[in-house]
Amino acid sequence: MLLNATGQNLNGGEFSTPFRYATGNITVDFALGPIQYIYNNGAFTITAPAQAGSCILNIFNLASAGAVAFSGWTVGSNTGEALTTTNGSKFSLMMWGVTGTYSYSIKALQ
Repeated sequence: MLLNATGQNLNGGEFSTPFRYATGNITVDFALGPIQYIYNNGAFTITAPAQAGSCILNIFNLASAGAVAFSGWTVGSNTGEALTTTNGSKFSLMMWGVTGTYSYSIKALQ
């Protein structure tokens, strides 16, 4: 299988090893894989990527979870469910973008 070829047929799916970001401010990188995660152990900012693609970013709140800010994203007034700072709460952010327009949607997993 060639990753840059078009019209390919993939049978059977694939396994993906989730990528873990270090705690703190991050810039999303779609090239790190389709499943990514970070532990929220203090306020941090999620910056939009510079390349086209998509991924799911899971956020796992720890005891010192802080507010999550966003930079460089194109969103409307409704980005999905609210991100809280409750210890033990979990969230999935579906993220996508192309040609300089990057967006996301939030799903609470409580």
